[in-house]
Amino acid sequence: MHQKRFVKIVAYTWVKDSGGLFDYESNHLFTSKFKLSGSAQFFRKDNNIYMLETSSNSPSQPTTYPHDFLFEINTESNVESVTPDRYFITSKNSLSSSSKIMDLVVRGIKKDCMPAGYELKVGDIIKFGRVKFLVREIKDNNGGVSQIKNLQEVNFIPPKPEHEVEEEEKETRNNNNENPFNEMTCRICLMNNLYPDPLDNTLVSPCKCKGSCEYVHLKCLKHWIDSKKSTIENSENICLSFNYKKLYCESCEESLPYTLKFGPQEYDIIDVEKPTNLPYIILETIENGRENKDLFLIKGTEQEVRLGRGHTHHILALASDISVSRYHSSIHYQDGKFLLFDNNSKFGTLVQVEKPVEILPKKNYAAMWKDCDYSFCQERRDHSTSS
Repeated sequence: MHQKRFVKIVAYTWVKDSGGLFDYESNHLFTSKFKLSGSAQFFRKDNNIYMLETSSNSPSQPTTYPHDFLFEINTESNVESVTPDRYFITSKNSLSSSSKIMDLVVRGIKKDCMPAGYELKVGDIIKFGRVKFLVREIKDNNGGVSQIKNLQEVNFIPPKPEHEVEEEEKETRNNNNENPFNEMTCRICLMNNLYPDPLDNTLVSPCKCKGSCEYVHLKCLKHWIDSKKSTIENSENICLSFNYKKLYCESCEESLPYTLKFGPQEYDIIDVEKPTNLPYIILETIENGRENKDLFLIKGTEQEVRLGRGHTHHILALASDISVSRYHSSIHYQDGKFLLFDNNSKFGTLVQVEKPVEILPKKNYAAMWKDCDYSFCQERRDHSTSS
């Protein structure tokens, strides 16, 4: 006989303002418990959490609420073949079209009461306290690469065939070394044709500069960007750090993207050294301003990568923020996956969630909004356990 499932929710709120961070070491918490077998929305007023059932057999609900909307649990999703026994949590309010940013708490992901870790995917935004990272690229153990590209379409001047170049050079010499065609030249090398590779020799306009400094060779641009890069490899040879200084045009102050697109061609102007025989993951700092760009390449080995404020850990970009614990979290490469674990940090390790998350039986979940933490446990009625 099919036994209907329910969702048990335990909500913790913390009154102290700490920039939207929940303090897991605080002793002054307010706890609320709920149990539901259908759809419901949750709201907060001060330190109290309220539940509003929204299942189809409930009476019609008002469209405005006096409290702050937090999240919704329902039995409907865009996922195909959804059954009434499947529950989903989302930060979107289906009754008023409002939405919140929802973070998945890594320490709340458990299997058989043990930390299960979070499988990192391209596009994930990770928060270690106040410090944010973007998962930019992942290479799996089969050699497949998935990545985010910051494409920018630019104007370009393709290189001319060699015989045309020779004819123009000859005519230039016959005209007292003056350029009769007033051709554009590279603003770095001050030449029109320099490299043997036609792609490297292409002139592009990567920023808002005009006139004689509008165009630059692709190869010259990449050399200029590489000159701003510093590389640090940790002593254990599992993490590479790349820091780019002032990654923007110094004339018009236009920020530079990762990849330029001109016609059917794409050209990576920001590139890092990647291992050819190992899987890897690349993280990028977020909200570090356009002055600097930090990239971190973590190799897929059996050794864990430690993240935190301690100076012996592998990513030193976390060392300057007090919201990061000394040993905050770690990344493990297991079974072909990069798994993120929290080390009972003070403010938690979070992953921003945009799509609805299914609450599966026999698993515990935790999600967080501003100064709130919520745990979810879904079991069958005949042997439910408290989360």
